[in-house]
Amino acid sequence: MSTRKSSTKTAKISGNPQLKDLLDVRECLDLLDNRKVEEAKRLCLEVLKRAPTLVFANHARGLIALREEAYKEAETYLRKAVSADPQNAEYITNLAGSILKQDRIDDAIKCYEQAIAIDTENREARVGLANALHEKNDPDASIAYFEDAVKREPEAPGPLSHLGRALIDAKRYNEAIATILKSLELQISFAPAHTALGEAFYAMEMLKESLESHKTSLLLDPNDIYAHNKIADTYLKLKDADKAHEHYQRVIEIAPKDPNSYAKLAASYFGTQDRYDEAMALFRKCLELDPRHALTYNNIGAVMYDHGETHEALDYFVKALELKPNYLTATHNLALGQLLHGDLKEGWKNHESRLTVKERNHVYRLIHKLFGIIPKWDGVSSLEGKRILLMHEQGFGDSIQFVRYVKLLLARGAQVALHVKDPLYRLFHSVSDQVILVREKDKLPKCDCAYVLMSLPHALGTDRVEDIPSYPSYLASPPEDRARWKINMASISKNQKALKVGFVWGGNPEHGNDRKRSMPLDKLLPLFHTPNVEFYSLQKGGPVADLKNIPPGLPVFNIGEDFKDFADTAAAMDNLDLIISVDTSVVHLAGALGRPTWTLLAFTPDWRWLKDREDSPWYPSMRLFRQPKAGDWDDVVSRMGQELIKLRDSKTAA
Repeated sequence: MSTRKSSTKTAKISGNPQLKDLLDVRECLDLLDNRKVEEAKRLCLEVLKRAPTLVFANHARGLIALREEAYKEAETYLRKAVSADPQNAEYITNLAGSILKQDRIDDAIKCYEQAIAIDTENREARVGLANALHEKNDPDASIAYFEDAVKREPEAPGPLSHLGRALIDAKRYNEAIATILKSLELQISFAPAHTALGEAFYAMEMLKESLESHKTSLLLDPNDIYAHNKIADTYLKLKDADKAHEHYQRVIEIAPKDPNSYAKLAASYFGTQDRYDEAMALFRKCLELDPRHALTYNNIGAVMYDHGETHEALDYFVKALELKPNYLTATHNLALGQLLHGDLKEGWKNHESRLTVKERNHVYRLIHKLFGIIPKWDGVSSLEGKRILLMHEQGFGDSIQFVRYVKLLLARGAQVALHVKDPLYRLFHSVSDQVILVREKDKLPKCDCAYVLMSLPHALGTDRVEDIPSYPSYLASPPEDRARWKINMASISKNQKALKVGFVWGGNPEHGNDRKRSMPLDKLLPLFHTPNVEFYSLQKGGPVADLKNIPPGLPVFNIGEDFKDFADTAAAMDNLDLIISVDTSVVHLAGALGRPTWTLLAFTPDWRWLKDREDSPWYPSMRLFRQPKAGDWDDVVSRMGQELIKLRDSKTAA
C-alpha cells in the first residue's frame, strides 16, 4: 500500500482544490504512516466534507480504510479516486489490493494487470499480482507469469524467488529448490529467497532443513514476522509447541499493536495444549486493538467450537461475516456449525464455500481444472439422459458416505460416471452396475457435466435431517473375498463361539482434529479383558505399532495390515459381529455395509454426527458413544464395556 507516490507525480485534478485541502491530505498521509489511524481518518473526513470530489482525499480515505481492514469501504473510496484519475497506476494498484482482501482474486488480478499496463515499472503492482496469483492457487498461470518476469529481470533475485514459490505450489519441488538457489546466487542476502527455500523443504517434509532456511532469514532480518511464523509452524509440525510459541510471542513483541500478531499464538495455545483461558485472553487483546477485526471473531468462534461451545460459536462466525461479507473461512466454519446443529439447508448452502476457501485450495485444485474441461452442473438443470461425472473429494470416508446419492441421480434418469481412488475401486463396483468407475489413470469418458460428491445434498434437497437418504446398506464386499476372510479368521480364532469384534483406535494423523478424535490404544484394554469376546484389529498405518504393547495372552489379533484395499476391509467386516472404531473411514464403511457399528466420538464431534443423539440418520446400524467431557475416553469405554457384555450374552443365548 503506497501513501507517497502520488505526492511526486502529476495527477489529474478536477475543480480548483484549496491549498489547505492539499496540505491536510498530506498531513493525513503523515499520520497514517505513523499509525495514527483515527487522527488521519478525522482529518480526511473534514477534507472530504469540504471537497467531496478531491481525488487525493478520496485516495487517502481509501488507504485509511485499508489500514482499518474495512476493505469494502476502501474499495468505494479508491474507485472514486480511479474514476477521477483513470490512468493513475498507483490508485489502481491500491484498488486491486482492497479487492484482493475481499477474496475477489480474479477481479484483483485484472486491476493489477491494468496498473502494470499503464506503468510497466510499477513494482507494487507486480508484487501484488504475484501475491494474487499465489492466492488463486493456479500454479500453471503463476509459473508462466514468473517465468516471464525472470526474462524481464534476469539479474533480479525477486522474480526467481517468486517462481520458486509457484513451483512449490505445483509440487515440482526439485525445480523449485534449483530456482530458489539461482535467486540466492544472485544475492545471497536476499531474505525472501531463504524463506522460499524453507517453504520448499517444509513441503518435502525436510523439517530440520526448513528451520535452518527460515533461521537464515531471521539472521538477515530479525524482525521478519513471516519468517517467525514459518519457524513456529515448523516447530508445531515437529510437535514442539513450546518452541513454536516462543516465535509467535516474538511476533507480538515486534508488532504489539497489530491484532494479527496475537492470532496464531492464541489458536496454538488451545490447539496444541488446551490452554483455553489464555487463548481467549489473547483474543480479547486483539479486540481491544481492533474491535472490528473479522479474523479475531472467526478465531474466537473456532476455538469456542472446538471447546464444545458449538452453538455460541455460531454468533462469532456471523459477526465475522458482518464485518467481512466475503470471508470464506468464516462461511465454512459457520457451515460446519449449522450442519452439526441440524440446520442442513443453510449448512449445505454455506458448505459450498469449501470449494474456494483458501485453506482448502490444494484439495480442490484438480477439481477446478476439471470444471474447465467438463462444465460444472448447476445443481438445478435436468440430468435426464445426460452423463454426469462425480468427483471424489477429501477423504475416503467422505466418498463412502456420499456415494449413496448416486441412487438419487440414477432415479432422475442420469447416467453416472464416478471418479474413484484406487483403494475404493473394487468396493465401489457394488454401488450400481449402471455406474462407470473412473480411476485417475483412466481416460475420462465423454460427459455432459461434472460435480463433486459432497455438493449433492445441497443440490438434491437434503434440507432436513429427515431428508437424508438412509439405507440399511448400500455397499457390499466381493463374495469371494468374504469367503476367503471367513477361512482366514477361523484359522486364527481361539474360540469359534466367541463374539468377534473389529476395532480401530487411530485415524489419519494429518487430519486437523486427529489429536482429539483418535485415542490411545491402551484406553481399550478394559474391553479386551471381556470373556468370550475376540478382538480383531482393522487398523492401518502408524498406529498399528501400538499393538506390540498389548499384554500377551489377550484375544487380540492383527488382521488390518493384510488389507490391500477397502474391499478387503469390507470382506473382513462381514465376518465380524461388531465393529468398534473412532471417527475414521472405517465407521463409514461399516455403516454402508449395514454392519453393527459402535462409534467413539470426541466431545466436539465432526458435523456429520449431529448433537445429543445415540443413533445416526446416515447409518441405521450405528450407535454413537460420545465423550461426556473433553478427552474422557474412560467413560466412553466403560459404557461400551457394559453394552458389549449384553451383546455377548444375547449371542450366547441365541
